[in-house]
Amino acid sequence: MKYLIRSIKYLIYFLILFFIIVGLLFLWQHAKNPDITFSGLFREGAMPKLVIFFLLVAAIYPALGFVKRKFHLNGDYSKYADTIEDTLKDAGYVVDKKDDEKVIFRHSKAMTRLTRMYEDAIKFDLTQDPIVVDGFRKDVDRILRAISYRITRGEEENTSNEA
Repeated sequence: MKYLIRSIKYLIYFLILFFIIVGLLFLWQHAKNPDITFSGLFREGAMPKLVIFFLLVAAIYPALGFVKRKFHLNGDYSKYADTIEDTLKDAGYVVDKKDDEKVIFRHSKAMTRLTRMYEDAIKFDLTQDPIVVDGFRKDVDRILRAISYRITRGEEENTSNEA
C-alpha cells in the first residue's frame, strides 16, 4: 500500500512539473506565434506515449528512490543513540517518533519536506538485528556512512586515550 501511495504521489509530482514546463514553453511559443494551440506543441499520437511514460516512471521510481538497509552496530542501539541522533541532526533531521521498537526522523525544513512530498522519513527498526534503516536512498546511504564514520572515529579516540 505504501508503494502505491508513493507511486501516485510521484505521478502527480511529475505531471505538475511537466505541465509547468510545457506551460512555459507554450507561453513562449504563443508570444512568437499566436495561432499555436497547446496540443500543437506535440506530434499527433504523442500524448498516449507521454501518459504511458509518466505511469511507468511513477511506478518504477519508488523502487529506485527508496531503500531498506541493514546496519550493524557493535552493541545495542541505546549505546549509539546519541551519535546517531547527532548525525541526523547535523543532516537536518529531527526525531519525529521514538519508542522501543523504532525511531523515526523527519527533515526539519518544510520546503525540503514539500519537495519530497512528505516522504522524507528515515526509520530505524530496532526490533531486528542488525537494525533496518528505511528511507530515501541517497539520504539513507549518506547518513549511514556518516554514522559509521563517527562511531569508528569515536572508538579510535577511546582506544588512543586509553593507551
